[in-house]
Amino acid sequence: MLKRRPFLKQISAIGLGGMVALKAQEAMSENEPQGFNQVFFSNEEGYVPQLLQKLENEYIIFSWMTDASATIYDKKNQSTWRMSSVAIQEEDEIEKNHVWIRQDRSICEQFPSRFRGELNDGIVVFSMLNAEMQSVGKFKCKASLENEHLVFSITDIDNKIPNLTFPTPIENETLVLPIGAGKLIKKSNDRKYLAWVAHLNMRFVAGLNKENKGYLAIVEDGFEDSGIIQLGMNVSPVWQKSLGKYRASKTIKYSFTNGGYVGIAQKFRSYAISKGMNKTLDEKIKETPELKKLIGGRQVTYYQAIPKQKFSTQENKLLKHEQLEKAKLEGENPPPNISFTHEEVAQSLDTLKKEWGFKKGLVNIRGWIKGGYDASHPDIWPPEPMLGTVEQLKKISTSDANYFSMLHDNYQDIYRHNPSFPKGINITANGSLMRGGMWAGGQAYILNSRDSVKYAIRNWEQIKTLNAAGIFVDTTSAVQLYQSYEQGNEAS
Repeated sequence: MLKRRPFLKQISAIGLGGMVALKAQEAMSENEPQGFNQVFFSNEEGYVPQLLQKLENEYIIFSWMTDASATIYDKKNQSTWRMSSVAIQEEDEIEKNHVWIRQDRSICEQFPSRFRGELNDGIVVFSMLNAEMQSVGKFKCKASLENEHLVFSITDIDNKIPNLTFPTPIENETLVLPIGAGKLIKKSNDRKYLAWVAHLNMRFVAGLNKENKGYLAIVEDGFEDSGIIQLGMNVSPVWQKSLGKYRASKTIKYSFTNGGYVGIAQKFRSYAISKGMNKTLDEKIKETPELKKLIGGRQVTYYQAIPKQKFSTQENKLLKHEQLEKAKLEGENPPPNISFTHEEVAQSLDTLKKEWGFKKGLVNIRGWIKGGYDASHPDIWPPEPMLGTVEQLKKISTSDANYFSMLHDNYQDIYRHNPSFPKGINITANGSLMRGGMWAGGQAYILNSRDSVKYAIRNWEQIKTLNAAGIFVDTTSAVQLYQSYEQGNEAS
């Protein structure tokens, strides 16, 4: 049965909503489609959002409501886009001092937030509300139109806010995400966090509507500390703290296009070129001529030496009794297992060229370092002596006219048994060393970028004598950017 009090509230809300819409209609431009300024009703009973700000130029009309919902009209492509009044927030910090960020999220660690905004001298001060409609904290956001871009600049985020997901998501029919060569998502129930660099290989998210028209959101300032929150078909940028505090500003640019995902790719390419972020293949080959050998070529990888199982890895590997006994007998520094000596690599390459049609490409040599694959980073020199002489290694590292060789190396990981340990390891907020994976070298710890570069410069003095065309520096771009709380050597 419909109760009188809620019924009167609903009637009042509809009446007020109509008044707001009428006032907005009075300010309509001749370019606006019918119903552009319709009011979006909050899920909070009795609250009616009002028109907060309206911006217009030759490309875009933008109407922003007090609950952060918005309507965007793309004049050129004659399409209307709507932003929600709700954004999914994390209850706590996303990065938990772990080397890998967990992508899949739980409803138990997230909540739907709403917003209340007040315009003051062109800048909106928003309060972020939790699921119980209580204020979590405030932040400032300035919306502006820069030619074909709608730009949001976010500042002064209250440190009481664990992470800020904002602006709210744009409604779309298809998500376009820079994962791998590109990913189109037409149906999803996923609840995820995706970080720039680690999970998204370009700094944008995008979407398509039913007419195959698209929006493109490019993150500029603040991408180092950000990612996206995905809930089904909705995505929003999420901004995080660095060393416990928010950086000065976060900026994200929205633009609109036609032509489906190809139109989105073309627009981002134009942006990348304008910012000096794009290089053609010809330009890359001109800078590094060896790259020409990759065109139409193949990659051949050799794992020369692999460390044997160590007794000290039992706590993470949970070895069986017989494995532990074998590891005890071999000791803590057993010689590695050898798959290819330097001489055997040379013979194999000769066979590949003469009998298997290896005409051009890349030879990737792994496990050449002291102790074998992963065993001694960053203290890798001298090379593993069981594989042969340094001169023999130099022979297989030296390129010929059709292929070039690369030497595998790593400046993210460091191991307890190596002399440089623990210098340069990231220090977490609780003062512990940041642990990485359990690899062939045992338990790895994660170096900060500043000290990684120092180790690489140090090692290069020896590595360069091998005449390799390149170094395959493993994992560097496969993970998010790290922060370190080490006193006097902070990294953010």
